[in-house]
Amino acid sequence: MRWGNRIPAKIITLFFFVSNVVFIFSCRDNAGIDSKAFLNTNSILIDIQPLGDIPQNQVDFIYSKLCKVYPNIVINKSLPLPELAFNRERNLYRTD
Repeated sequence: MRWGNRIPAKIITLFFFVSNVVFIFSCRDNAGIDSKAFLNTNSILIDIQPLGDIPQNQVDFIYSKLCKVYPNIVINKSLPLPELAFNRERNLYRTD
């Protein structure tokens, strides 16, 4: 059988089958990671940094929602938006 530059469909199918089997078995739950320690939210610290003229009630709302999942949250003092972030041609702040 002459293949030329083409790979037979059976070989491609076999490759994808073997790749999927390897992928499935490599995604086991007990792959060396202690999932309880990994998902321990007590070790996570979240800093909330208000920028510009954001209303305090919005900061408090975000804080109250995050506190339900993450107990260690710090709210910093509001900082002004950097002048260099403002694009005068578009009348918008950059988001990057």
